[in-house]
Parts: sequence; C-alpha cells; structure tokens
Amino acid sequence: MKNITPTTFVLLLIVTISCNKGKEEAKAPVASFTYEVDELKVTLANTSQNTYTEATWDYGDGTSGIELIHTYAKDSTYTVKLTVKSEVGEDNAEEDIIVAELLDLINVSTDFGAFTFWLYDSTELHKANFLALAEEDFFDSTTFHRIVNGFVIQGGDPNTKDNDPNNDGSGGPGYEIDAEFHDSLTHVYGAVGAAREEDDVNPEKKSNGSQFYVVENINGAHGLDGNYTVFGIVLDGMETVETIAAQPNSGTPNNRPDDPIPMNVSIVQYTRAQLKSQFNFEPK
Repeated sequence: MKNITPTTFVLLLIVTISCNKGKEEAKAPVASFTYEVDELKVTLANTSQNTYTEATWDYGDGTSGIELIHTYAKDSTYTVKLTVKSEVGEDNAEEDIIVAELLDLINVSTDFGAFTFWLYDSTELHKANFLALAEEDFFDSTTFHRIVNGFVIQGGDPNTKDNDPNNDGSGGPGYEIDAEFHDSLTHVYGAVGAAREEDDVNPEKKSNGSQFYVVENINGAHGLDGNYTVFGIVLDGMETVETIAAQPNSGTPNNRPDDPIPMNVSIVQYTRAQLKSQFNFEPK
C-alpha cells in the first residue's frame, strides 16, 4: 500500500469538501405558475424557481399532462395543480381557476328603451344569420315598420332606411333561410320569429333573411305555430316592446307607425351564471 503524502491528503480533502459543498448548494424546486383565462381556454405559464427536471399539470377536470394550453368542456371552478421535480426534491402549487363561456345575445335599442333576446341553438341557421347581420351593423337605423298592438312588432327591413313607406316590409338582405320548426318553440309572449312571404309564393315557408317580429300578446300568438320559425325569446325589456306596440298607428300602409321607430342592434355577452342571476334563464 502506497503512503499518502501530506500534499495528496490535502488535495483529497479539498475535492471532498468541494463535492459536499456542491451537494449542499443544490436546491429543491419551488413550484409556482400564472395563468390567463379566455372563456373556456386557460393558458398556463410555469414560473417555478430553481432547477427542475419534470413538470406536470393536473387540470382539475380529470385530465393531466404537460401542455400549457387547456380547454375545458363547461363552466366551472377547476383546481389546477402544478408538480415540479428534480433529483433533490419536488414541490406543488395549485390555484382555483374559474372558467366561463361567454354566450351571445342580441340587444335592440330604441328611443323607447331596449330589449334583449336569446337566440336558440336549435335554430342554428337563424341564429348564425342574425349574429352575422348584427356583427356588420345591418339592422342599425332600420325601423319597426309594422306594429299591431296586442299582437306583434316587426322590423329589420333595410327598405325602411329610405323615404318610401310603400316598400317597407318587402326588403331583406337578398336571400331566404330554410324554415326551422320545432314543437318546443312556439309563439309565446316574447317569442322572436322570422317574417316571410305568403304560402302561395313561398310554399316551403322559408324565412326572410332579416325581418323579425316579437310577440307582444300576453297569451301568445299560437296561430303562427308551425308556419313561422321561432328562433329567439326576449329575456329582458318586454315593457319596451309593449311601448313600441302602443305607438300611434294609422293602419296604413301595413300598420306602419305614424312616426318612425329606428333601432340599433348589437351583440351582448353573458355567462350562464349571469343569465341565471339576471334573467332567471338557463340555456338548454
């Protein structure tokens, strides 16, 4: 066995101390993260401190993974957990994240007030069409050209923007929409329906591309069921509808109000929780 010289011993001691010092300086990771919410989509950012070799997410909906973007299936509060690991330890961080889909509704404003209505998902053609027209401000400055107190108010005709009252009720965007009849969607008080031409020229009962009406009769207008597509329901502002229906109307032409009643139409958004709390309405 070779003798260890003092110099060799000192070198070995330095090496041993250096190794132990390196081990002592290695720190376990400290988990942390931030997030951004866009309706049902959450974008995560890992802000953990110290070196880690593995990072996994529990998204709180029964799924896990390493992806930083996660889309949830429904409105809820989800507990998201981040786990980071290294050779010297691991750590967790969690946050309760609220996600909620924003749902599109229609707001119609007039000089007499405003009303807001829901568009049914089951009448998808009419819903998509109305949203598209509202998005491009198609309805703005059109008028309610037909008011029948105790029955309906009707508007959405671009012809009402000109100075010829005789063409009111005959215009539209240049296309029709296939009828979408559902036994569950009837002409109740506040129902929003699509106007159309008569059966002799329109046996398929296709809807006008833009003209719509709101049922103002407290008992409904069920004689229209199965003949005109119902595609929405007023959730707020029926007092405005009733006020419009009660405006002076000489009856000609076609129950046109004596003074124009222009409208502006916009898309407004609510979460399901807001629909429940503000309107006592739960989408199906």
